[in-house]
Amino acid sequence: MKNLYLFFVALLSLGISNAQTIITFEDNTIIADSDLVVGPNSDEVSIVVDPTDATNKVLKITHSTDEWWDNHGGFTIPYNQNGATGGTVTFDIWTDHSASVDAGTFGYMIKFENNQDNPGNNIENSFLVDGAGSWQSVTLDISDCANKAPAGNCSGQEHSASTFSKILFFHWGGSNPSSPTPDTLYIDNITYQNGDMLIAPAADAEPTTAAPTPTHGAADVMSVYSFHYAPSVPVTNVNPGWGQATQTSFETINGESIVKMKTLNYQGHDLTETDVSSMTHLHADVWSENGGETLAIFPLDGSQPEPRSGPIALQAGWNQVDIELATLPVGTFGGTIKQFKFSNDLNSGANLPLIYVSNLYFYADSTASVDKIQGFEISLYPNPATDIVNINTSTSVDHVRLYDLTGRVVMEANPNKENFNLDVTGLSKGVYLVKLNAGKKKATTKLIK
Repeated sequence: MKNLYLFFVALLSLGISNAQTIITFEDNTIIADSDLVVGPNSDEVSIVVDPTDATNKVLKITHSTDEWWDNHGGFTIPYNQNGATGGTVTFDIWTDHSASVDAGTFGYMIKFENNQDNPGNNIENSFLVDGAGSWQSVTLDISDCANKAPAGNCSGQEHSASTFSKILFFHWGGSNPSSPTPDTLYIDNITYQNGDMLIAPAADAEPTTAAPTPTHGAADVMSVYSFHYAPSVPVTNVNPGWGQATQTSFETINGESIVKMKTLNYQGHDLTETDVSSMTHLHADVWSENGGETLAIFPLDGSQPEPRSGPIALQAGWNQVDIELATLPVGTFGGTIKQFKFSNDLNSGANLPLIYVSNLYFYADSTASVDKIQGFEISLYPNPATDIVNINTSTSVDHVRLYDLTGRVVMEANPNKENFNLDVTGLSKGVYLVKLNAGKKKATTKLIK
């Protein structure tokens, strides 16, 4: 019975010794079924009886299609064991193709992933097998591209000093011909150079209290996700995979389902395209463990430049964020939401370590608008309006324009008085900007129809 064990190879000529790990797949060894990794287009990754020796167990990987990059399988090295690092790696491999059927050599690739220094930095190196339907021993210096398969793939060798916790085998050998599919390969006796001990990370911090209870009436809200409102802007994919580093998931904390974002550089949500033009604001409750970061939220409608909030300074704990859609500092929101994006705004490229988002929804602010901008006051009512809007100002207004959220002028007038009204009966429902000129003074407010 084989076991996982450590042994030391003395490199006397260098005066040092390198510890190695040999991984086999017998019962009661470190690699268990729960550690196995199955690629998206691999049919099976399992620990099975050796097809050539009933007393032995090996790793089996099967592929039925030629989706080479997604055809992979392997395992994650558990915590409290040494990870793998660059240098010599050896393993035994057996494929089910016979030389008489598949004459020649076929390409595969081994890859070290889950770099403990930087998860995005990996090592990969291609190799050839003869496809003869028998066990073959392969030895590679994964740190050196000089020994890769001819015309094969090799990259990431600059990360060889790092420690990796995942070893994968790919049904692909770069420019070499991949083994014909369907394809079954068996792996055994994987020997690699020891890296650092793999230590389980501390549990992520979590909010100890629920997000603040929203105060907006349900009739004035279009919710994306919130414990307190029925969803009216459905999320079709909370983590669509835009190439971001962010790890995103829904978590149930304090009895509520909220979104967790870890190592946030940017993160998107795909939504069912929804008209929210009757809403004036976007609300989100955002939790930060330590504060001191800034965040930006993008309500995306497909326009360019992308509509976005200004920098949101996060304090430790829950932050209540309200964004007025009509006055975004970048871009113009057109009233139809398609996606959301969250970004680590103004953090010099550093990821936000951890945030949680709850109560993400649009709402209509139904209070009358009273603004004082550049020296004169405006009162506009009723707001929302259906027909006649009364506007009172502290100075005579000589020109007024109404804009929809695409920037198009939909109404204008020259009242030349302080108190006047506008008939908005013919306007469609939505949010409008009201811009007023009084000599050299200007003011802007909003109107909901």
